[in-house]
Amino acid sequence: MGDFFEVLAESLFRHRGVVFFVLALASLLVADPSWFSLMLAMPLLALGCGLRAWAFQHLGGGGRTRQPRAPTSRVTSGPYQRLSHPVYLANVIISLALLTAASPRLWAALVLAAVVALSYLVLGWRE
Repeated sequence: MGDFFEVLAESLFRHRGVVFFVLALASLLVADPSWFSLMLAMPLLALGCGLRAWAFQHLGGGGRTRQPRAPTSRVTSGPYQRLSHPVYLANVIISLALLTAASPRLWAALVLAAVVALSYLVLGWRE
């Protein structure tokens, strides 16, 4: 069973952009946004995008890889001083912001849970 999860995690890591795009598209298909949900989502979106940009600034080129193996060196500057995985946290915050804006109550919970589960599955593979 361990091999199955390793193959799944490697595949999710390699195709993570497509996986998260499909999840975002699914939430948009059931969206029912309001001005209130959009205004509520904006600060979350800004926070998530800002954290993600700050983290990638400190990661450099090592943050953009298709190789599902742990990095050879550990970054300890910027947001990495306080957080082990700020990019994953930023992705979850951005997902929450998009789902808050879309406002599909049941789907928001399901998609957010899927994003969190996928993030940590991929994270576990890289560690």
